[in-house]
Amino acid sequence: MSDSWRSVTIRSTLASHFSGAWGVDPKSDRPISTVLRSTDIDDDGHVNLETGARRALSARERVAKALVSGDILLEASGGGPGKPVGRPAWFNGDDPNHYSASNFFKVLRADADQVDARFLLWKLLDLSHRPEIWHFQQQTTGIINLKFQDYLSARISAPPIPEQRRIAEILDSVDAEVRAMEHTLAKLSSLRKGLLTELLIAQARTLDGVRVGVLGDFIADWLSGGTPSKANPRFWGGDVPWITPKDMKVDLLERTTDYLTERGALAGSRIAPGGAVFVVVRGMILAHTFPVTRFTSSAAFNQDVKALIPTPQLLPDYLKYWLIANSDAFLRLVGESTHGTKKLDLPDLKAVPAMIPPIADQRHTLSVLQEMDERVFVESRQLRKLRLRRSGLMADLLSGRVRVSGEATV
Repeated sequence: MSDSWRSVTIRSTLASHFSGAWGVDPKSDRPISTVLRSTDIDDDGHVNLETGARRALSARERVAKALVSGDILLEASGGGPGKPVGRPAWFNGDDPNHYSASNFFKVLRADADQVDARFLLWKLLDLSHRPEIWHFQQQTTGIINLKFQDYLSARISAPPIPEQRRIAEILDSVDAEVRAMEHTLAKLSSLRKGLLTELLIAQARTLDGVRVGVLGDFIADWLSGGTPSKANPRFWGGDVPWITPKDMKVDLLERTTDYLTERGALAGSRIAPGGAVFVVVRGMILAHTFPVTRFTSSAAFNQDVKALIPTPQLLPDYLKYWLIANSDAFLRLVGESTHGTKKLDLPDLKAVPAMIPPIADQRHTLSVLQEMDERVFVESRQLRKLRLRRSGLMADLLSGRVRVSGEATV
């Protein structure tokens, strides 16, 4: 650390701090406030002012707990396994609706004579992403809380305030680029969803030569997978991709978390050919999402997944997009096993109504959708680069490894 940087406690940088309040049902005769919750902040220090809860606070609480622009909301309760508390977020509301924070937060108000508030946010954000944040976790009755006094005693390094401001400006600028790119990607994703509905459901009804039936009419085979014995090391760590629901977060997979040996795949699973489309048929994710994916080549899969092999009249990629476009219809069919696990029964899947156009029309639809997917891919790649740039700047600037003056730029 540079000689001009100093080590200070978080407590010493604050003018004040206080706990949030949840208030009572807004049907009472008390004044109404917008109370921000843990679900209203993200992992990058932002607050969504549009999603807070409308709650009634007493007149005294309303004054004492009111947020002012520049306050830092520190998540102090509500963590769980693998997800610690300690996320900070910046409040920049202009107070027209009288905002406050819930009782799951501590509100930190920076001392302008000791620290630049935005610099403090970035330091606390950096701390929340580090393994050290686990030192401040305390679990009680199944909920993880922040050891707040220990947290306040934690030491952070800081340069003179002019340099703090410049560091914050640089990080804020890159963060604004990240948020703009996220907004662009969200718009593209929304447009893609609309295209799926328009091309695969609405427009399909108007095409000549459309075959009308049920999904089972267009699937040549429905393959079931399995899990080889995990006690046998000869079954695991080979070259055969093994798909499970946790892998199916994108609709075109290039790699899986786990791999089988050929012996393992033959002993306890099933290898589907490259033309297969995979869907989840069992698991709690079916409470809200119907995962669909294709793999870039042949792959094995577990018992929570079905592999659909389309007939020659149905292109595999068209099937993939069709399943995604009709995901709401499949979710309405989700039931529960005797143990409460969500599941889709094969007869119900086969009976879903389907309209499949001729191959030429399928190819035209695919060309439009794949062009959109390419745009999404390019924007996603750019977003990843921007996030990496932000992370790199945080590491360099917040440690003092790279120095800036009040006027210099990086």
